[in-house]
Amino acid sequence: MLKNYFVTTMLICVLTINSFAQFDEEEYVSKLPTIGAGVGVLSYFGEMQKTYNVGTLTHIRPGYHIAVEQRFGNFIGLQFTGLMGKVAHSQFQNNKLINFESPITQFGLDLVIHLDNDKLINRKSLFTPFLSLGAGYMMFDPRGDYKDRNGNDYYIWSNGSIMNLPESDSTYLIATPISRDYKYETKLTDSTTNYPRNTIAIPITAGLDFRLSPSLNVKISGTYCLTQTDYLDNLKSDGSNDSYLYTNVSLHYQLGANKARKQKEAIYKDVKFSDLEKMDSDGDGVKDIDDLCQNTPKGVKVDKNGCPLDTDGDGVPDYLDKEPNTLKGAAVDADGVALTETKLQEMMAKEELSTLRENVFKENPSLATLMKIGEQQQQKRMTSSGNNTGGSSKLPAEFRAADLNGDGYISPEEIAKNIDMFFEGESTFTVEKLHKLIDFFFEQ
Repeated sequence: MLKNYFVTTMLICVLTINSFAQFDEEEYVSKLPTIGAGVGVLSYFGEMQKTYNVGTLTHIRPGYHIAVEQRFGNFIGLQFTGLMGKVAHSQFQNNKLINFESPITQFGLDLVIHLDNDKLINRKSLFTPFLSLGAGYMMFDPRGDYKDRNGNDYYIWSNGSIMNLPESDSTYLIATPISRDYKYETKLTDSTTNYPRNTIAIPITAGLDFRLSPSLNVKISGTYCLTQTDYLDNLKSDGSNDSYLYTNVSLHYQLGANKARKQKEAIYKDVKFSDLEKMDSDGDGVKDIDDLCQNTPKGVKVDKNGCPLDTDGDGVPDYLDKEPNTLKGAAVDADGVALTETKLQEMMAKEELSTLRENVFKENPSLATLMKIGEQQQQKRMTSSGNNTGGSSKLPAEFRAADLNGDGYISPEEIAKNIDMFFEGESTFTVEKLHKLIDFFFEQ
């Protein structure tokens, strides 16, 4: 538990430092907005749409939009949108041509839900879906095309032709066909209601976001917009409000992306990566990129992987092996010397005792338990030496600085004190050396 506490504390420190010191392109970019512009077509949905169309494209008109989005974290974004376009429709009804075209201007705010939130989809995926819901203010002005370019009214005859005179026996021979000019010159009004030509709009959007580069994205989306008016087409008959569909494609630019990239590149501008690939830090003849045993001492012979030679295969390299010709399969100590049966039994007993002490501490990870283990160690030393001096010290040289009272043993108090000294910057011990000290405490 003491080791777990120590390791956890160190990890927290490292992660905290990284969170402040690391300069990541994505982290930098996420603090800046994205600007975009797009084009598309608007399709009208309302009373007039429910009957026969005059032409297949009579209810489709172009539209244009701009968008500025600020993303907050990986999941949510807030987007300002502006849209300009037209909705329109034409139909025959009772031998009459009924039509409208209404230019619209709309502004609003959308709440955007991004699915590339590193949970559902990776943030750096090439394409990701997104959803949005918003509210906006829309202005509209329905107008009709009821006169040709010469100011003549359109008359629809029973055979479907458009003539300059109403259909009758007296006009049958003198009427002439005319063509629509598709100029919506007549302002449409309701005979009984002076309705407002503005309304609240609720856009609902779904689309796909394609990443072209760190700074450029292309979005393909469809927005179904519910309006709070039934007069978009100047008709009020079934009591339901009009709506439209805006299908579009847009290009978006991430502000600050190029700046972040240049700053990131500047960090490595003086680094020669070709030289790094050739580097051999320990000078053993094996390049670092292929070296499985870094920091081999100078002059030590190594194999093709850069690891010191171990001729007898006992796990101890030749330059440290005090018994270089150990029989194959023999158990050895840290110096490569074959262990006798008596020595093996002593080591096994010591290992079992060490494991027992660690398990006791894990069951009750308190300072009191640590002190109890220390008392057991002291009693064992007194029994083996016949006095309370602790006998001759077996403390390795690397741990002598941690023996604050100089008695040749590491006590629980000295473990706690050395950890405190490490965090206060008063110790020369490294993280690895502190781990070894804690292991030694349980083994001594």
